[in-house]
Amino acid sequence: MLTRVALPAKPVGINPYFDKIQFWIRKPLDTKARALLKRACGQGGIHIDNRPARFGRGYRQRIELRQPTKKALQWLAERDDVLINRAEIALDLVF
Repeated sequence: MLTRVALPAKPVGINPYFDKIQFWIRKPLDTKARALLKRACGQGGIHIDNRPARFGRGYRQRIELRQPTKKALQWLAERDDVLINRAEIALDLVF
């Protein structure tokens, strides 16, 4: 027997973020850029796959940034030689 009316749960925190960003780049990353992006990612880090894209157009390296920070996203926004082809967006609700 229910004696109280069920109330909807309200989160005490809402945290949106990018869980993963995948992109292709024409010229492979140099050591300095790799280090910067590694520092600008969360626990998952960075994954680099050195192979040409099947779709062509000169893209030579596939890179996954796991839990990228604003600094990593800013680095991407300033580039004109990248093709972002995947983004995993997450929303954590804290109760």
